[in-house]
Amino acid sequence: MVARKETRGLTERSELCPRQTERSELRLWRNPLPVKNLFLSPTDGLRRAMEVIDAGRIGMALVVDSDGRLLGTLTDGDVRRHLLGGGGQDERVEKYYCRKPVTATTGYDRAGLARVAEDHGIKLIPFLEDGRPTRLLTPADLEEKDQPAILGGEPAFREPIPVARPTLPSFEEISDELERVLASGIITNGPQVEAFEREAAAWMGTEPENVVAVSSCTTGLVLALSRIEPPGEVVMPSFTYFATGLAATWNRLTPVFVDARPEDFNVDAGAVSEAIGDKTNGAPSAIVGVYIFGCPPPVAELRELADRHGIPLILDAAHAFGAGQDGTPAGRFGDVEVFSLSPTKPVTSGEGGLIVCREEATAADLRRRRNLGLLDSATDPTRGLNGRMSEFNAVLGRASLRHLEKNLQTRRRLVQVYHDELGDTPGLGFQKLPPGAVSTFKDLAVVVDSEKLGMTRDDLAQGLAAENIGTKRYFSPPLHLQRRFAGLSRTVGPLKVTERLADGVLCLPLYSHQEEEDVRRVAATVKRLVAHAEEVNRRLTELRREWE
Repeated sequence: MVARKETRGLTERSELCPRQTERSELRLWRNPLPVKNLFLSPTDGLRRAMEVIDAGRIGMALVVDSDGRLLGTLTDGDVRRHLLGGGGQDERVEKYYCRKPVTATTGYDRAGLARVAEDHGIKLIPFLEDGRPTRLLTPADLEEKDQPAILGGEPAFREPIPVARPTLPSFEEISDELERVLASGIITNGPQVEAFEREAAAWMGTEPENVVAVSSCTTGLVLALSRIEPPGEVVMPSFTYFATGLAATWNRLTPVFVDARPEDFNVDAGAVSEAIGDKTNGAPSAIVGVYIFGCPPPVAELRELADRHGIPLILDAAHAFGAGQDGTPAGRFGDVEVFSLSPTKPVTSGEGGLIVCREEATAADLRRRRNLGLLDSATDPTRGLNGRMSEFNAVLGRASLRHLEKNLQTRRRLVQVYHDELGDTPGLGFQKLPPGAVSTFKDLAVVVDSEKLGMTRDDLAQGLAAENIGTKRYFSPPLHLQRRFAGLSRTVGPLKVTERLADGVLCLPLYSHQEEEDVRRVAATVKRLVAHAEEVNRRLTELRREWE
């Protein structure tokens, strides 16, 4: 009997041997032994096979090769038929096992596999990972299970899936360059760093002299704001990562927090203008904008405000390598823009950052400041710190940059899958890009309207955690509500949009080598939790009482 592949996760062509159908009582069976205890070699004798089958108590053994990959199955019925026919116990297993059993792999179609099992009376199906059996599926495993894990169902993922994961080049791609660095003895601020600065400049369409590689984006922001003298106020969004505000307070500058726009989560240029007009002792010292999740802020409006008041526009572009607006790449809008190269960013050097300057003189000053403020040993230092990038980080960054376009295409395709799967879910909203904006989608954020969804953002996150799905609550709490900035900042107006976003935004798993099937499964799990929102809320309430 032969079954051709009609569902995901089945073998291409499987012989439905009676070996998989002989023990009808297996519906509720759970094997107490590890699967590896059921393994046989094709060269084992039938005497050994009977010992393994008897110990397993399921009437079946798994025949594997020397690497543990499945070759087939052998049942006690196979052995009995041989012995009743007058065969001996010392004959090899290889003559009698079923070579093409039905198997399942990651992402298998539960319903389709259940139909095959029911149609042909199959009771045990080996589940394979890289060709190796890791467990056995029974009809009970194939039953429709729409209960969320928090309510007792099976988790959507057997292993945790993180909210972000670095996409890295192979070791072979970078090994020669790393070997050259080691052989040279130059391991910081050398030819690799210079080459990385040139290649990043070419991507952004600027001059190499305008790009300064540093040890981190935070370091770059601190150095950029260290040029503001004397210390004054800097207007910035509250809905951002705390490093944006930290770079200001580190330099004795006063952050002035303003509200965000509800559509794209970026700073509201009107609120920035209000903050500038609200200053009774003159204009602030700078405007700081942020590319939230890789989406460009209103750069034209911010540029106009900065030029009108004669103050610099500094952009926290941590998420933005590969973003753009109206055909112009990120890095070309601010007087200074600072990019992050940390592990979860579209381009990563492990750790690191890039400062991109409008003017060559600004870059020259920042290059000095990243070297403790030293120009040479005979020159008095200016303000600075050790912000140099190592050659090793530059090697990784250069390799990552070579894959950027492909990785961005993957991210944008996966984001579209999320939109297609969840776009019609009442109570879930997405970041909306302004006309002409190109985002890196460093993160995929949904905004939870708890009244329409039937559950809060935090309850959804807990429900997903039970499914082994990682999430991130960005940016909660927002900067104006963080104790670290109390007494060191001020806020202009009620930040209603910012607080609503901070209470509602949840980032779902997204990275550049993620499988589309995983994205669809995450989306399906979100919808399943929403469908059981009332029960999930009740169960979480019970759990909180237990935890108290």
